[in-house]
Amino acid sequence: MLFVLTPEVHLTNLGELLLGARIPAKERELMQDGYPVFKFVTRWLDSESLLFKVSGYAEVDEKGFKDPFTFVYLYRLEGSLVPASNMDLDATAK
Repeated sequence: MLFVLTPEVHLTNLGELLLGARIPAKERELMQDGYPVFKFVTRWLDSESLLFKVSGYAEVDEKGFKDPFTFVYLYRLEGSLVPASNMDLDATAK
């Protein structure tokens, strides 16, 4: 008897998931209207969770970008995404 185990690949758009998550209205507004906004995964915390960061600038004028912002979220593979503001991020570094 032969069992073939193939890994499943799931595509998850964390940016879209974030906009549907329960986050403060101000954060949501900055992510949608910022100039520019960068969304990226910073690191895996363990085999089931990772840190997702959103950085950008709230305004732009003739002198350049102003009012930088950064928000960090915890994403778990089961699908939850929550602000990581209460986590001790240094303690999770490996």
